[in-house]
Amino acid sequence: MTIKTKAYTPGPWKADEGQIRNPDGWALGSYPWGGNIADQTDRNNGELMAAAPVLLEAAIFALTELENMTTADFQRGADQRLREVLTAAIMPFIEHEKMS
Repeated sequence: MTIKTKAYTPGPWKADEGQIRNPDGWALGSYPWGGNIADQTDRNNGELMAAAPVLLEAAIFALTELENMTTADFQRGADQRLREVLTAAIMPFIEHEKMS
């Protein structure tokens, strides 16, 4: 399977004080920041928006890998790399309980 994406500004993108910025520092979008209008959820939303290119790449990788993966492939662990890529892409957005 070959997946061709629509044109978009390549990453990595960065959430920077209310702006989503491309690698050259140009603003691509904005989210609430500072003052009384922003909270941690708004900052988390900015980080999630900035991760869009990485998340898209992980999703495309997953679809491509799964397209031809057989039951036998799963049984021998061929899905491990797929799990690693997806885990790395979403880990920054998963809330972890603190270990005591």
